[in-house]
Amino acid sequence: MSLLFLIHNTHDISDGNCLRLVNAALQRDLSVVIADIDTLSLHKHHIGAKGFTVSEPVSVGPRNEASELYFLSDFETIWILSLGKRDNFLDKIQLLRLAEKTTQLINSVDSLMFLKSKYSLAVYPEKFNYPESYASNNPLELLEIVESGGDWIAKPPAGSFGRKVFFLNKQTTNRLAILNLLAGSQSEQYTLLQRYVAEISGGEKRVLIANGSIIGQYLRTPALDHRTNLMQGGIPSCCSLTIDELNYCNQIADYLQENGALFAGIDLVFPFIIEINVLSPGGLATLEALGGPNHANKVINQVIQ
Repeated sequence: MSLLFLIHNTHDISDGNCLRLVNAALQRDLSVVIADIDTLSLHKHHIGAKGFTVSEPVSVGPRNEASELYFLSDFETIWILSLGKRDNFLDKIQLLRLAEKTTQLINSVDSLMFLKSKYSLAVYPEKFNYPESYASNNPLELLEIVESGGDWIAKPPAGSFGRKVFFLNKQTTNRLAILNLLAGSQSEQYTLLQRYVAEISGGEKRVLIANGSIIGQYLRTPALDHRTNLMQGGIPSCCSLTIDELNYCNQIADYLQENGALFAGIDLVFPFIIEINVLSPGGLATLEALGGPNHANKVINQVIQ
């Protein structure tokens, strides 16, 4: 079986999902190629990308040059680990949509477009118990909500790694400045305003899902501020899921599988789901560092069937 990993154009392989999933695929004797997502291109009737064949396990450090052109239709499965540069995001999505007609994508274009966004969680109350949320590119509209009372989290709807995530309420003296910053100088960017879930101070559980099955989970506890993200100082620790949490995550896993998201991470502060991560969710390295097995093998075995 042939498997193409699309990654961000970097000079090095880091200790993350790419390294673990590629090596797990090689252990399954799969034919593996790594290509740069930002080299996606149209060649007559084919979608291509530049990359290199992987014949031996990869390690942390410099990677091969992506110099050979591969056609996506020649692969049975394409695993998207990055969407690359933001400026040409829509071009790449349209090219991937065309590739999806002949090749399986992990994850589907629809899931990358709509589940990656935090909007989908807000508009399906029958499926997700999501904190009260608002979104706008008008800072004054959002300011009015903040000043109505309560604690809030303001963040970019498609943000990641805990960047530009702010805690604010009507006592926050620079609350308008924060909302203006998120909106941009021309109010060209949207801001998601979400009711703060106080229980998150006790930690948020990251649950990894592969093809409808729970692979593992761990707890992320905030240390430096309100954020649980490990990149922002959150502390990981082992945890289990309660029966109620397990049932809820299984329901969400079924929904993800039905919508083409075969590898995803759920951020859970029960009974609330805070976020779904469908673009290379972090956690494999963390689970291993906490003393678990190589979960990448479980993910590959679950997804590549």
